[in-house]
Amino acid sequence: MTAGFLKRLAGAGEVSAVGSAVREIVLSGGAGYEGFLKPVTDAVAIIEAKDTRLYYTRLQPEERAVVAGIVRAITGSEELGMGVRG
Repeated sequence: MTAGFLKRLAGAGEVSAVGSAVREIVLSGGAGYEGFLKPVTDAVAIIEAKDTRLYYTRLQPEERAVVAGIVRAITGSEELGMGVRG
């Protein structure tokens, strides 16, 4: 249910709403949700910072593809660089 909710928000392209929802879910659900939602948190941070270098400085290689997919879903673009400097 939580994942579906976040997917709908991401599909709407509302970066701030996704970030706020993740923060509230973590606060209400405890530490167990923090790890589960880390890829979403990382994607929101990259979009808000408009800095693709964070893929390489913040993420492990195996995390990058997952986070990149979330960034693409939120921004509605297949290009990671769209509106993001790198």
